[in-house]
Amino acid sequence: MKKIVLISLICFYALTAIAGEKITTIKLASEEWEKVTEKKGKGLYWDIFRMVYNPVGIDLKTKLVPYTRSMNLAKKKKVDAAVAAYVDEVENVLYSKLPFDSDITSVVFLKNKVKEWKGESSLVGKKVGWIRGYEFDEYLSVKIKKREINKRKQAFSMLEKGRIDFFMDAMVDLQLELAKGYMDAPKYQIKVIKRLNLYLVFAKNKRGEALKKIYDERMPQLVKSGKIKQLFDKWKITSYPYDKSGKLLVNQ
Repeated sequence: MKKIVLISLICFYALTAIAGEKITTIKLASEEWEKVTEKKGKGLYWDIFRMVYNPVGIDLKTKLVPYTRSMNLAKKKKVDAAVAAYVDEVENVLYSKLPFDSDITSVVFLKNKVKEWKGESSLVGKKVGWIRGYEFDEYLSVKIKKREINKRKQAFSMLEKGRIDFFMDAMVDLQLELAKGYMDAPKYQIKVIKRLNLYLVFAKNKRGEALKKIYDERMPQLVKSGKIKQLFDKWKITSYPYDKSGKLLVNQ
């Protein structure tokens, strides 16, 4: 009986220690994107989050998975936060107050398939593909024929074969893909659709609330100081979502 009580007390104190433990890590899930969320913690976004959390004693642990799975992991509270969601894109999570980047959302297409580009209206009734889980249709003002695609290389093959008319993605990702050289890049053209800000989404629990609070307190200071802009300049990424005064740019 004494042994059972002793074991119970040990478990109780262990649980109490865990419950009151200072947070020392944040586990982040993300799709792998070149230059921003690469392997081994390399990339702009990982640098941003380290700048937010490292000075307060919190280290990053990163997990690279497909985009939809990263959001599901946050919703299921299996990670502390997922990278990077548009406003109101994901339910049952906690959104950061400020974005850390923006997508210059664009489409790529074969030049000989579009006689005259008329902006978003050129997409009306067309087969528009994007990476599975991105839900771009929620942000389009025209009706299109949605096609979800698993890989960007697959998307360019589908463009070549006429299975889709346009492929929609962040401009930086389209530019990086065209630079890989597996397709005849001069045959393609990229056009901007709109800017969509990107937010960190946290697990909806006490730990997520605490980590969100830290982000929400530190990010405005880092933006105002110019330190976040310096990271964008370091990685030569031009989608910085704030103006020179630190004011958030309006989505277009």
